[in-house]
Amino acid sequence: MNLAEFLNFAKSLDRVFPQPAGTIDSNFLFNNYDSSSSTPDVVDLRRRLSSLLPINYRIFSDAEKLAELSILSTNLLLRDNSLSAFQVSILKRMEQLPAMSKSIFEIKELADHLENLIFSFQFNMSKASSLWTEYNNSRQRLFSLQAEIEANDRTLQEIDEQIAKLRVRRFELQSLGEFKRKEVMDLSCSHNNIVNNLAKAIDKIKAADMTTEILNSEKKCLIDRCTEIKDKFDPLNDFTI
Repeated sequence: MNLAEFLNFAKSLDRVFPQPAGTIDSNFLFNNYDSSSSTPDVVDLRRRLSSLLPINYRIFSDAEKLAELSILSTNLLLRDNSLSAFQVSILKRMEQLPAMSKSIFEIKELADHLENLIFSFQFNMSKASSLWTEYNNSRQRLFSLQAEIEANDRTLQEIDEQIAKLRVRRFELQSLGEFKRKEVMDLSCSHNNIVNNLAKAIDKIKAADMTTEILNSEKKCLIDRCTEIKDKFDPLNDFTI
């Protein structure tokens, strides 16, 4: 018997005690019974017991009726010698019902417990399935995020490398700029000196031009005087007395 069959069995306790062949009704104790051959107390026992019949598994929920049924069956078995073999077998079964009751309730409790376990198992399986799906989704998301982080890290590394190159280039340009600014300052100083010296040279040239004009004028005067003297002296070269 598998678990499902057992649960169906426990929920259908009418099958726990299969009835003997034939039909058992409330009058089975009076079928072919001659009450005139029995004492009044036996007849009363048969009547009281018949009033409790027929029975099914629901009797196990009525402890008072179950006890009364068992006591009446026992008393009837002890006092009535006219019982048939079939009646004796039925009464013995009814006599044992209280003892069976404990087993029945144990079976029902076990069935309820197993049903709860199955429900818990099915619930946990459903929850585990949901968690597994959630785990797969979160794992995929995790892989995606890790891939994005790695891509970002590579991009940042490339940017850092570019920044490092740009810093080196900036330092080179800054150094070159400082060198050229110093060169400009030196050239500016040199330029200023050249301008000053040029101005002085121009002044000197101007002064020299004026001096040249004066010298040319004086030179012309000297030449004119020399010519004049020569003109006066030449006639005297061949003069004799």
